[in-house]
Amino acid sequence: MGMSEDLVLVHDLGTTGAKTALFSSDGHLRRQVLRPYDTVYGPGGLVEQDAEHWWRAVQENTREIMAATSAQRIRAVGLSGHMMGGVPVDARLVPLRPAMIWADTRARPQAERLAKALGVEAVLRLSGSRPNPSYLGPKLRWLLDNEPGLMERAYKMLHPKDFVAARLTGEVATDYGDATGTNLFDLRARQWSDVLMNSLGVPQELLPPVHAATDVIGGVSAAVAREMGLVPGTPVVIGSGDGPCAGTGAGATRVGESHMYLGSSAWIAVTAAEPLVDRELRTFTMCSVDPRLYQPTGTMQAAGLSVKWMRDRFADPERDVEARTGVDAYGLLDLGAERIAPGADGVIFLPYLLGERSPWWDPHVRGSFLGLEAHHGPAQLFRAVLEGVAMNLRVILEAFQESGLRPRSLRVIGGGAKSMLWLRILASVLALPLEVLGEEIAITARGAAVAASVGVGLMPSVESSGSGVAVRAVVEPDPGWRDRYADLYPFFVRSYQALAPLYGELAARRGAGS
Repeated sequence: MGMSEDLVLVHDLGTTGAKTALFSSDGHLRRQVLRPYDTVYGPGGLVEQDAEHWWRAVQENTREIMAATSAQRIRAVGLSGHMMGGVPVDARLVPLRPAMIWADTRARPQAERLAKALGVEAVLRLSGSRPNPSYLGPKLRWLLDNEPGLMERAYKMLHPKDFVAARLTGEVATDYGDATGTNLFDLRARQWSDVLMNSLGVPQELLPPVHAATDVIGGVSAAVAREMGLVPGTPVVIGSGDGPCAGTGAGATRVGESHMYLGSSAWIAVTAAEPLVDRELRTFTMCSVDPRLYQPTGTMQAAGLSVKWMRDRFADPERDVEARTGVDAYGLLDLGAERIAPGADGVIFLPYLLGERSPWWDPHVRGSFLGLEAHHGPAQLFRAVLEGVAMNLRVILEAFQESGLRPRSLRVIGGGAKSMLWLRILASVLALPLEVLGEEIAITARGAAVAASVGVGLMPSVESSGSGVAVRAVVEPDPGWRDRYADLYPFFVRSYQALAPLYGELAARRGAGS
C-alpha cells in the first residue's frame, strides 16, 4: 500500500467473531484481523452474546491494525454486523444484560401478538418482513414483558454494529437496513412505524434515530481515539447490517443485479427499485446500502449447514484422511458425489434440519431422505444433499421470477463457492450462470467500506462501486443436468407439500412428550 493512500477502517461483527479490516478508498482489502467471541445457548431458544465482548474485540483488533498504520491516513470508520438482535443499554451506553442475537427465538409469543393484531400480510407489506421472533421488535417486547425492572433503566435498544458506533462516538443511531430487521420500521416511508410500534407496545424512545447507511453520525471520541491509536474526530459512518452490506460488497449495486450467499445458511437477494411483496409471502425485503434502493431476499436455514452435517456425521473415512494428509474432507466427498449421475440415484433430500424460513416459513418441518435403497451409500447421500439445497434455492428464485424480478445471473459469495461440483449443480438447477468472485473474503466488510467511502466523499456513489469487484469464474448450467433437474424439481416441491402435515403432527407429539 502506498505511503499516502487514503484508507477506511471497517468493523464487521459476525456471529462468531469481530473482523476489523483496512480498505483502500476504492474498496480493495489491504489487511484484516479477526477475534472470536462466545455465544451462549440455553433453554427455550436462548441465544446470547456479551456486548462487551464485541467492544473488546473491536478495541484489540484496532490496536493491532493501527500498530502498523498511520492514523492520519484513516479517512473514515465503517460498520457492519449481524442483524435482528440487540442489546438494551443505559444512558452511559453500558449493557443492562446480554444481547439477544438473531438466532434467539424466545419472542415467539410477542411475534404472534403482532401477527394477530395486524395480520401477517399487513406486517410484511409495511415492514418488509413477516412477524418473526428473530426480529428486534418482538425481542424488545419480550424484554419489556419478562424483565420490566431492568427495562425501566433502559435508554436504547441497539443492534450490534450500532452499539459499537455508540461506543466510538457517543451518538446512538441505526440505519435503514438494520431497521428493516425489527418488524417496527415502515420501509417505504423509511421511518419508525406508529402502527407497528403501537401493535407491539414498543415505545419509540427506546429506538435510535434512523439514517442512510452512508451517513456520518459523529466522530471518534478523544478517549476512544487515544486508547485505539486513531485521530480524534475521525468520521464514523453508520453502515448497515450484514445482508445489505454483502450485496454491496459483492458488487450487486444496480437494479436487477443479484447475489447468492452460500454459508451455513444461504440466501438469494436482488437489488430493486421497490420493495417486493410476493403473493405467497415467501420472501422479505430489506433496505439496501444505497439509500434509494431495496434488497428483496429469500433466506433458507440449513444450506452449508446440511453439507457440514453430512461431513461431521457420515464422513469418518474422509475426515480421517484429512487428519492424516491435510486433503480436504469436503473435496473427497465431492469426488465421490461426482461419480453419481444427477438425481443422486433416486435419492431426494429435503434440507430442513432447522425448520425453514424462505420459502415455506415452516418451523415444524424437518430434514428427510426419500427413496433410500440398500445399495445407496455416502456418495449418493452427499450428492442428494447438494441437490436438495439447490432445489430449495430454486423455490426462492421462482418467487422472485413470478413477481417480475428475473436475474440473468447470480454473483456467488460464501464458503460454499469453493466447491466446483456444487456450483455446477446450482447453476444447472437454477438454470442461471453463476459469477464466482475473486475476493470471497471480507465481502460484508467491503460493503461497509463502500458506505464509509461514499459517506466521506472518497467514492461518488454506492452504485459506482460495483465495477471494482473482480469475477474469478463463470459457471454455466450443464444442458443435460439442467433438463434432468427441471424434471426432478416439481417432485421435490411435492415431497415437501406431502410431508409438511406429518411434520406438524410430529412437532405436536414432541410437545406432548410422546
